[in-house]
Amino acid sequence: MELRKGLLMAVISIPVRNDVLNYKFKIDLDGDLFTLRFKFNERQQTWHMDIMTGDTEEPIISGRPLITDLNVFGRFKDARLPKGTFLMTALADDGSDPGRDSLGDTHQLLYEEASA
Repeated sequence: MELRKGLLMAVISIPVRNDVLNYKFKIDLDGDLFTLRFKFNERQQTWHMDIMTGDTEEPIISGRPLITDLNVFGRFKDARLPKGTFLMTALADDGSDPGRDSLGDTHQLLYEEASA
């Protein structure tokens, strides 16, 4: 993560897992409740992420691939999105994307809060 306006922002690790290929959970991000869904696409060998409102589970953005070192929702503008930033990281620092068994292990999904 980076410094913004000279301040170190709080970073949390999103509790992802790889023992289930399609799952969802609710999480509080920057004071708002969201539902996150994670699905593994066998054909593409890629994990995808959906983000929904926490109360009604109305889709905000669906099917975003989790690609290492890219802001998951960076190009999207939707007032319902969390104010912070999601970033997939590879602990091995080899630039690899998360595979079937590495999500939550050697690949971590981080969330940089908008304010600390």
